[in-house]
Amino acid sequence: MKSTGLGLFNLLITRLRTLIERKYNYLMIIILVLGFLLRIGFISRAIGRDEAAFLYYGWMIVKGKVLYRDLFNQKAPGVYFTVALIFLLVGKQILLVRIVSMFLSTITAFVVFKIGYKINNPLTGIISALFFILEPVTLRRSTMVFSETFMVFFMALAVYFYILAHKKNNSWYYLIVGVLIGLSTIMRQTGIILAFVIILHRLYVRHPLKNLLQSMGVLIAGFLMSIIPIVVYFIAVNALNDAIYSIFFFNLSPSYGFTLLRRVDNILDVFLKDPILWCIGLGGLLLIIERRKEWHIFLAGWFIASFILVISLSTPYGHYYIQIMPAFSLLGGILVERLLVISEELVDSASQSLLYPNIINWLLVVLLLIGIGTIGLELYFDMKTSHGLPYQIEAAEYVKTHTAPDEIIFSPDSAYYLLTDRQNKYRIEHLAAGHIEAFGISDLPQYLEEEQVRYIIIDYNIEIWNFNEEHYRTTFNDETRAEEVKIVYEWILNNYEIEATFGSGTDMVKIYRSSFW
Repeated sequence: MKSTGLGLFNLLITRLRTLIERKYNYLMIIILVLGFLLRIGFISRAIGRDEAAFLYYGWMIVKGKVLYRDLFNQKAPGVYFTVALIFLLVGKQILLVRIVSMFLSTITAFVVFKIGYKINNPLTGIISALFFILEPVTLRRSTMVFSETFMVFFMALAVYFYILAHKKNNSWYYLIVGVLIGLSTIMRQTGIILAFVIILHRLYVRHPLKNLLQSMGVLIAGFLMSIIPIVVYFIAVNALNDAIYSIFFFNLSPSYGFTLLRRVDNILDVFLKDPILWCIGLGGLLLIIERRKEWHIFLAGWFIASFILVISLSTPYGHYYIQIMPAFSLLGGILVERLLVISEELVDSASQSLLYPNIINWLLVVLLLIGIGTIGLELYFDMKTSHGLPYQIEAAEYVKTHTAPDEIIFSPDSAYYLLTDRQNKYRIEHLAAGHIEAFGISDLPQYLEEEQVRYIIIDYNIEIWNFNEEHYRTTFNDETRAEEVKIVYEWILNNYEIEATFGSGTDMVKIYRSSFW
């Protein structure tokens, strides 16, 4: 009976492998369609804090504002200009920008498949693409507008063309790699990490120095081709110094941004997001270290560099993890493909005990079912509770109908400036610690009084992020800012009263009206 069961299992795995090797193009199309449809299911999520800044700034750029000079933010300019271009072409279509983000995330899964195919085989490619398309953090965050989604699209493309360049020793491919790394860096500063991974890989394979210098020179030329037009633009609008400070130096401030290995507990935070999937990914890393194949070593370097980068961030929010996911998905693909091969070998070996293959097979099945169940439950509950955008729109319409077109409103989140077509004279788009450090918050009550601001919009995210003193105390270790936030929020609650609410739970939006004006 055991022998029959193992034989059926072996036959199933063999048939599956044959099917994938022969029909992988059709399977990939099914995976991409599935991934895109799953993402569309989240399209009505509330506009998030960082997403709000991308959308609002994009709209302000269309209206003639200059990024970094008139609009402060510490992120790279690529996504702002992408949003501005979409708005310029089709108007302020928020859902269309989200669809573009979803589409890029879906296409990234296809690029991940191509990389897995090139470095291993079609089975690795398919499994890797499935990991990327279904991984819950990536799936949820790619339905919104985050710089990481755009960054990893260009980064994955750069890796694919680097594989081609390395195998064919073609300078044109290296030029394309440089352009793509440049575009990735324009979308988010951390995209440049791939250039260092490639340089280390070139040194590892020990190519002649002349070839190394030539290929790296062409790559750098491609990188500059992407970066120089942006630099020229900021020079032309007299905003280069503002851009340099915002993109590079502001991120080094003690209370915000990029400080290497600042918090060891970030490592635990990474694993708590998706523990089963991360175990699979790290298993793939161990397998690569043991086998030491050339392209597997490159993949391990890409994963490790991305992993260190993310855990070094002082506030590792969910969307940061998207930076790791292409390399992580490929690690998972390599591990699962190898485990299937080992399982087949064990079943075929007459010298092996029947118990050991059974343990391996059942372990694979259990891990697979737990992984599918975890993903399924997360997606089910997320789709049931993540529909806050209609309530945000209703709240914005309510404020617009109760105020004059030029009347100032206030919200700590720029989503409501976008939806109400108002500009924030206070110049704070979301009151993260870094923004508070740059502009201060203690004078906010004075501003609200001087401008006689009647309406304030506050939603659930604003309450837990912007006006939650514990957030500043624990995340940023900033007792002074925590006290300032507490005082300001209490002042608002004492001087404003709730006039209307929209939605419920985590999707609730509250409209506060002044008691005096």
